Amino acid sequence: MVTKKIRRQEKILTTPGQVPTVPTVADHTVSGWLVTDIYIGEWCLNTADNVWYTRTPSGIIGPFSPIDVNAILNALDNKADLVSGKIPTEQLPAIAISEFLGEVADQTEMLQLDGQPGDWCIREDVEKVFIIIASPSSDPDNWRSVVYPSSPVTSVNGQTGAVVLTKASVGLNNVDNTADTDKPVSTAQSEALAGKSDIGHTHNISSLSGITNTILNSNFTTTSNSLQDVTGFSIALEADNTYYISVSMRVQCSTANGMRIAASFPSGASIALNGFVTNNATTVRTACLKDSAESATFCAVANTDGAVNLIGIIKTSSTPGNIQVRIRSATNGDTTTVFAYSSIRAIKM
Repeated sequence: MVTKKIRRQEKILTTPGQVPTVPTVADHTVSGWLVTDIYIGEWCLNTADNVWYTRTPSGIIGPFSPIDVNAILNALDNKADLVSGKIPTEQLPAIAISEFLGEVADQTEMLQLDGQPGDWCIREDVEKVFIIIASPSSDPDNWRSVVYPSSPVTSVNGQTGAVVLTKASVGLNNVDNTADTDKPVSTAQSEALAGKSDIGHTHNISSLSGITNTILNSNFTTTSNSLQDVTGFSIALEADNTYYISVSMRVQCSTANGMRIAASFPSGASIALNGFVTNNATTVRTACLKDSAESATFCAVANTDGAVNLIGIIKTSSTPGNIQVRIRSATNGDTTTVFAYSSIRAIKM
């Protein structure tokens, strides 16, 4: 049984099951103190049961076996004492309280500071923080400067220190915070917009560049079997250009002998024209608009009204000129007519 380091003399109980009690009076020297009463921190051994009890501020605790008491007593060796509910300063470990000692001009002023390890100051001559690492603070070897990692930024727009940037600093003098909806149109934009048409604006074909249109104003009639230029039924073509050509004609021949249709073109032009002819019997015949020499088969149209539509591509050479529609009767004396409102259209490609 271990009884070392008991704060007060332990109390011995000999009756089985008997336990210590909390006194109702403050001191064992006065009346009312029972033989089983124990002080806070005092131990009590019941020899009949071979168990220990002790008293804490909250009351009696136990029972403990002797081995339990041993462990408790050993643990108490590592605990601080309480004096009036406080730990004595001599039982406290050394505590370093860091204190800022202020700013100093140089090392001389720094070594005149009265401080302890952990205290620190700022030296203005080198713009660094110095910390006391040992005593005395008057020894320069007992000071260490705080080293900070260098900043990757050494300047901003060529400026160092307290940098203030304005829009002029970065070449944006003319920039403002005008909302997009309030921004004015530049002179160049205004001029470009002036050349555009309003929404809903329309044009006549005659006002469009690259499109030329000729409409036959009156009927043209011939009884000759020699090719005749249809007066007012031509269109001018510029040199070195490619045109889409569309010819629409209403024609009539007085007999079933029919008529022939041809055209003259600018010198050196390459031609690819195809078309078809319909009459009142809805007969469709292959038609070609050929040159004035009638080097190939021409279209033949019955003696009733018919329609001739020809489309194709003409590529002019370096020589400009006209495309001129020409007609003749297949038989001399037959009346051949091209009616008014027939048209030729050339679209520059």
